[in-house]
Amino acid sequence: MGDGWIVSTFVEEHNHPLATPSRQVRLLEIDARGPSSLGCVEKDIRNCQRDVSHDAETLIEHFTFEKEKNQNFVFDYETDDKNKFVRCFWADCESRRSYAYFGDVVVFDTTYNTNRYSMVFGPFVGGNHHGQTVILGCGLLSDETTESFVWLFTKFIEAMPNHAAPGVIITDQDATIARAISIVLPSTLHRFYARSTFLLSEFQNLRIRVKDIDTGGDVCMNRNRNKSVEETQVICDPNPVRAKGCRKRLKSRKEKAFSQSNRQCRACGTSGQDRKTCPTLQNR
Repeated sequence: MGDGWIVSTFVEEHNHPLATPSRQVRLLEIDARGPSSLGCVEKDIRNCQRDVSHDAETLIEHFTFEKEKNQNFVFDYETDDKNKFVRCFWADCESRRSYAYFGDVVVFDTTYNTNRYSMVFGPFVGGNHHGQTVILGCGLLSDETTESFVWLFTKFIEAMPNHAAPGVIITDQDATIARAISIVLPSTLHRFYARSTFLLSEFQNLRIRVKDIDTGGDVCMNRNRNKSVEETQVICDPNPVRAKGCRKRLKSRKEKAFSQSNRQCRACGTSGQDRKTCPTLQNR
């Protein structure tokens, strides 16, 4: 391929031993020019590595602890064939109680996925009689496939009181979400965000306008090419008008001194004086 490269496989694991926490601290101290400017110790790095390597286990332990405190807390999760965490769902007692009262309309959004693992965070949101937002349940997904959304919607319905489906569910215009809703919630009315439909219609209008510009731009330029441009007239500001009966403004000492220094005698031509203070005229 000449000077180019082709990546055939990618192995995420490192093929060499990584730096130990002690060596990491020494390298950070050198970069920070001293231990006092580092901001952490070796124990902090070890704790960070422990948390990163056991994030999924820590989450499951937290859910289990919440379940032991309150039996109304519901959670479920799944792993793949390599025992990697791929999806989960949870809802506390307040969320389930809120769904019993305000679960007729549910909003589901999956636009937030800026976490370390790029997992999709999907909250189920409703509104109470005060116009306030209430959380009805949450889910984490490793991908946005129809299988993942079917699993999430199924767990959501199973966790809600009486396994009742919502009357209306509002989502963005995603084909996989729509397909999963038709499978799990066939009797639920599915609607899109107003912003999604509005932006789609505006985008279509923009495409039409751009197409019109592309096709009619040359005609417009040729049509106006031979037209003469009228001479531009510069309109100046009007003269300031002083109100009738308004006295002349009193000058300050600085203005008086400046005006006196610019005086010039018409008799002798000396600056800084006039005919009244001219010594030549006074000596005559």
